[in-house]
Amino acid sequence: MRTPSLLSLIALLVLSGCGVLGIGGPPDLTNLEVAGRYRFTKFEIDPASDAVRDYEVLGREVRDDLTLRLDESGAARLETVRDDRVDEVKAQGNYSISGRRVRVRLDGNADDYLLPREITFEGGDKRLRAEVFREGLNMERISDEYRGITRADATLKIELRGI
Repeated sequence: MRTPSLLSLIALLVLSGCGVLGIGGPPDLTNLEVAGRYRFTKFEIDPASDAVRDYEVLGREVRDDLTLRLDESGAARLETVRDDRVDEVKAQGNYSISGRRVRVRLDGNADDYLLPREITFEGGDKRLRAEVFREGLNMERISDEYRGITRADATLKIELRGI
C-alpha cells in the first residue's frame, strides 16, 4: 500500500478549502476589520416574475443618507447621517462573523426599509454584499409604479461600502 506524499497532502488541503497558513483562501474577518459605517451603494429589487420590472430603491424609497453602523462590540444600527453626524437611529440589533460572512440581525423597524430582520452579507475590503430572496413583498407599498401588485417574490440585491 502506498502512502500519500507531502505534496499530495498539501494539494488536498488547498483544494478542500481547509488551507494552511492562509493557503486556499482569504483569512476570516474579525470585528475590528468589519467595524465601521457603511453607505448603501446598491439596493435593487429583482422580482421573480419577468412581468414585473426591476426597481432601484436607493434614493427613492430608501434614503441616500441611510447607513449601516457596525461596532467592534457586535452592535449594529441602521442610521441616517447628515454632515457626518447621526441624525436618527432607524433600527438596532447585532452582528456576528463566520469566515467571510457577516450576519446582521435588526429589530422589526428594518422592515420599514425592505430589509429582513436577519441578513447575511459576504464581506471583505470594507464592502458588504448580499442577495436575499423575499417572499410576498407588497410591491404596491414600495412604489406607485407597482400599483395592483400586492404580493410578489423578489430578490433584494444589496451592496454597501465602508465610509
